[in-house]
Amino acid sequence: MTGESNSNNEIRLAQIVEQEYEKLFNFDLVIATTSKYRQEVFKKFGFKSVSGVLIEDIDEKAIKRNYEDIISPHANPEDKFRSKHTEEVAAGKVEKMMGALPNFGEGSNKFLVGLDTLPIYFGVDGDKFKGNAVDKNSPDKVKKTIIKELNQLVEAVISEKSKVLNDYEGSIGFREIGVEVSTGIAFKFPDEKHVRQYSANSFLEFENIKELARREQTGEIKRADRLEAIEKITDSILAVYNKKGMDSSSISGGINFADDDIRKILDIREYPLDKDGERTTTSEAPVERGLYLGAPQELIKQILKAAVKDRVLAGKF
Repeated sequence: MTGESNSNNEIRLAQIVEQEYEKLFNFDLVIATTSKYRQEVFKKFGFKSVSGVLIEDIDEKAIKRNYEDIISPHANPEDKFRSKHTEEVAAGKVEKMMGALPNFGEGSNKFLVGLDTLPIYFGVDGDKFKGNAVDKNSPDKVKKTIIKELNQLVEAVISEKSKVLNDYEGSIGFREIGVEVSTGIAFKFPDEKHVRQYSANSFLEFENIKELARREQTGEIKRADRLEAIEKITDSILAVYNKKGMDSSSISGGINFADDDIRKILDIREYPLDKDGERTTTSEAPVERGLYLGAPQELIKQILKAAVKDRVLAGKF
């Protein structure tokens, strides 16, 4: 009977969670962004209303430093690559809204959301191997930024692995050569004091960049040839933006990793990362393209349901 009783309890719990999850959409959702894409993702959930607000800038670089140095109270020492600092940025956006929105507090019907997406390029910068977090750039700087970051990846591949490891800058764990993309998600229920925060991460390798490095290593091409090839790759990426009417300056790092044409240009190999920042296989957990656009819809749905379940178990309904 115990097994049957447990099964019935689980079924009942699932039913209650589903009921409370549906009630979630009676809130007025306010998201710290002017991004139409992010707002549209949340509108698809069916919230009573969805509005985006432009908040005062927060010091994202300071947040990143505090997280990497384990100064932040939310920093997880187990996060050896310190890749979840986007959670902190997303939470910082929610906290800014809490202080800026009128009539926010007890009795409010506002459900607050913050999101942050950032690519971190792990390559050789100068004479050191390190992770460079690349933010948005003005249109006139996008091309220069892409060329710089792709060249740093080539330089890292060309460098001997022992040198790369010895010259790694920073106290965080050594990351493979490539790009890690992290999207932080934070939200606050009207009746809770704390901000809940989560993140999703993937790691990307560019096969054509590795091939350029191999050809330069073997003497098939010279450095000048490689620089010319990378400029052509960059021009191809920007041509995709022009053709599709996309704004490259609205994308952190300048490269839209969700676009199929750009993925073909770079010949991307994609690896989801687990909670510890380690690779998993794409067959086990395919990466949702929305992660690269700043709002992975299915993942957000899973997070919201998990939060609702947590609240049900804590007796908050």
